[in-house]
Amino acid sequence: MDAFAGDPVHVVASLPAEGDGVVRRRGNVTLARFVPHSLVLDRAVCVVTHGGMGVTQKALDRGIPVSAVPFGRDQFEVARRIEVARAVARMRGLAPTRGDHFDDVGAGRNVVNTLAEAGVIEGCAPRRFCPSAPVTRAQAASLLVRALPGLNPVGGRRFSDLPGGYVHTPAINALAADRITRGCAPRRFCPARRMTRGQLASLLVRALDR
Repeated sequence: MDAFAGDPVHVVASLPAEGDGVVRRRGNVTLARFVPHSLVLDRAVCVVTHGGMGVTQKALDRGIPVSAVPFGRDQFEVARRIEVARAVARMRGLAPTRGDHFDDVGAGRNVVNTLAEAGVIEGCAPRRFCPSAPVTRAQAASLLVRALPGLNPVGGRRFSDLPGGYVHTPAINALAADRITRGCAPRRFCPARRMTRGQLASLLVRALDR
């Protein structure tokens, strides 16, 4: 709040639940224990939030830029899953669409629907994207192979920890054949392990440089 002191903006901030509920004003700042989203979002130019699904969905649905500072629970996973979708859409140069493929997506809806229409993502179940679920290394491999031209599924099994008939194996093999991934250890890919931001960035860079 101090950063906006003297700027021609008005900051509305809500306090933690243990606050006393008294509305206070200090210069261009209003502090309150609770503020209904509908009262401020239609006038807001930016939202700074902990990354909760409620305010994030409502802000992005209105086209308001969001700065998320997650603290815990599912806030990190929500941000990461939408971030993966947004990175691939930008890489493919896909124009956002307002299609309607999933019923459980709020924040990032346009980007997720864009990838669904392009056949890059399929969701976790009919009409569901599961935005708060973690992105695994195997899922990221399939997403990249569907998204990038020139990458085609490869048969066989290049890693010993991929079960027989595993749906993601051809995509994982494709990344290994093009030296985009080397796995997590010799002959192991660790398919169920969560994909970190750094690992995703490395895959994208190697895929684009191939």
